[in-house]
Amino acid sequence: MTEQETMVGQKFFLAWAAALMLVCLGASQQVVAQTNLVAAMIGTNQFKTVQEAINATPQNASAANPCMIHVKPGVYKELIHVQHEKRYVHLIGEDANKTVLTYDLNAKLLGVDGKPVGTFRTPSAVIDADDFSVENITFENSAGPVGQALAIRVDGDRVVFRNCRFLGWQDTILVNRGRQYFENCYIAGHVDFIFGGATTFFESCHIHCLSNGYVTAASTPEEHPYGFVFSNCKITGESPGVRTYLGRPWRAFSSVTYLNTEMSGVVTNVGWNNWKDPTREKTARYAEFDSSGPGANPQARVPWSRQLSKAEADVITPQEVLGGVDGWNPKTGSTRRIPAGNTTKAAVPPDLTVAGDGSGDFKTIQDALDSVPRDNRQRTIIFIKDGLYHEKVRIDPGFVTLRGQSRDGTRVEFPQGADDFTNHPDKVGRAVVNINGSDCVLQNLTVKNTHGIIGPHAFAIYGHGDKTVIVDCNVWSQGADTLALWGDRSGSYQARLDICGSVDFVCPRGWCYMTDCSLHQVNPKADATIWHDGAKDADMKFVLRNCRFEGVGDMPSWILARHHHDAQFYLLDCSFSKTLSNRPPLRVIYPLNHGEPSEADKKRNHDLDASNIWGEHAYFYNCHRDGGDYTWHKDNLSSATNSPEPEQMTAAWAFAGKWDPERHAGPTIRSVKQQDARFEVVFSESVTVKGKPQLVLKSGKVAGYVSGGGTDTLNFAIPSGQQEMVGGVNLRDGAIIASEAAATLRVADLSLP
Repeated sequence: MTEQETMVGQKFFLAWAAALMLVCLGASQQVVAQTNLVAAMIGTNQFKTVQEAINATPQNASAANPCMIHVKPGVYKELIHVQHEKRYVHLIGEDANKTVLTYDLNAKLLGVDGKPVGTFRTPSAVIDADDFSVENITFENSAGPVGQALAIRVDGDRVVFRNCRFLGWQDTILVNRGRQYFENCYIAGHVDFIFGGATTFFESCHIHCLSNGYVTAASTPEEHPYGFVFSNCKITGESPGVRTYLGRPWRAFSSVTYLNTEMSGVVTNVGWNNWKDPTREKTARYAEFDSSGPGANPQARVPWSRQLSKAEADVITPQEVLGGVDGWNPKTGSTRRIPAGNTTKAAVPPDLTVAGDGSGDFKTIQDALDSVPRDNRQRTIIFIKDGLYHEKVRIDPGFVTLRGQSRDGTRVEFPQGADDFTNHPDKVGRAVVNINGSDCVLQNLTVKNTHGIIGPHAFAIYGHGDKTVIVDCNVWSQGADTLALWGDRSGSYQARLDICGSVDFVCPRGWCYMTDCSLHQVNPKADATIWHDGAKDADMKFVLRNCRFEGVGDMPSWILARHHHDAQFYLLDCSFSKTLSNRPPLRVIYPLNHGEPSEADKKRNHDLDASNIWGEHAYFYNCHRDGGDYTWHKDNLSSATNSPEPEQMTAAWAFAGKWDPERHAGPTIRSVKQQDARFEVVFSESVTVKGKPQLVLKSGKVAGYVSGGGTDTLNFAIPSGQQEMVGGVNLRDGAIIASEAAATLRVADLSLP
């Protein structure tokens, strides 16, 4: 790279940021449904760029009616972002050698802040959507031998690539999470050029090593049985002198398996590398079966890798590796049927059904909630069929999930102004949905306060419940404090929400983690869009990741954030519309018009001094504004406590280890003890029991479930008083799941200790 190329890095980074801006639609806007789109660089086709075609895809595509984007041959130098909501889109080229999506960012390029942009801001293409597929296309990062430079990053689940090429140097492909299937693809690079924490199956692929290095750098989570699997692939080198390792562990429990793979002499005899960390040898899960060619040397492999038996290898199929709880078959695209509205990873049927037409157990949501005991300790799933539910809702019991049939079709609406509630209080609460119980989950529905006046308080969701999770929902109001979650013992978690409102319309207390959300400011005179109160603990923080902020009007007007009490804001990978005002997050000082304070204002400010003792804490990473950045939101994580790196700032980090709503691993069995006429099965955490599971005893008898749901210990009755040995657990079409609130249902691992 030349000095001149480095100096223009800012220009390229701005292009990258603009390309990654989420296409945010207001609540009243719709995209005309299309099933076939065409992108071509020349001619009279619908779109000149691939990104334009992606932006135009309808959000109501389905497995039965997918959206097809046909990409004509050409070299498209553009940054690609397939947003999370762009499901069931198929990107189809005519010839991978002639249809190339390329860009040339690299980790050393300088961003708008004058600092290197880093690895994770270099991908030429980013796939955030689930159920996305690509055929006959090349993804390229053309930066060359200059260090980390991603051709593609994949965060979507059930993503398929067929007959594609991936060209890069270092870190060519990042499969970050989810499940992916690559078939008959060509992948080139030299260091860690296939890396990440996803579960990915490569079938009949050609892996080409450009220089000395490492093929894989997996960061497989411990609870995932598989990481990267290569089946019937071949590994070649650019020249006879090139040498490569099959992989090295980016994180502990890295999992990589090669089946029936043809390995040229490019592969070193020892095969694997420990990344200069001998402790990784104890956790790495590296294996081969029936490797062939000069690079296949099982006797010389490192002793901490395995050679599989034929019986072990035969079960490692695409269906076995990628099936998951939804039974995804990447060959056909099919999944097992999951009850309507279930967007979780586990197909656990609901306990109660609400249907306004009388076809369920209850006609109103509140009636269903009132049937749940207030001291409930087991996860109770209430499925709400599509329809308009004109009611306010009060959730008193804990461990309740309200699951809508569809995000836009299941609508809970009510006009409730805060002033009206103050003057005429009722037993339900001040919001449309009022959450008092702990560990409550809302998913796949719309909550709207139809009070309809811009400005005054009009809560859509309000509550003091702890560990509240809201995912895949619309949360709308025209007033202030749209989403107000004030449980401050552990906090709240939100993902993939569309939220609109006026002043402080997202205003958590305590710990809060929000990811992949769209926030729409409807009030151009709003004093702030987000607000936080973290005065009870210096670690309390409000983390927003990959969120998009929009505002009305054409000129800068609305303000990003404020606080009345001590607060901490962390914004990572967020973007702002050009209407964001040039005012950083600050403490509220009265009067709000910045005029001369009255005696009442002085007293109010003095009273607030007691809860403002830690100073301003607003931290940013990779946040950009349409039309140009302000200096106050430049990268400054290095000034935060312990100088956290962006990669470590997960939900678990945000909640200081007290709670991880994004973890997937389910409860595990710690012990099984016989106590007289019963067995006690102790789990690693509190569990919920669905149905009537049984312990299968080695004598052939069974012990039926008796009690313990909602605790960490389940009791099973023994049919006789004799000593028995447990052989396994039979769920009998039921389930044992974690009771604690999380972004997905976590199914228990029933392996016996």
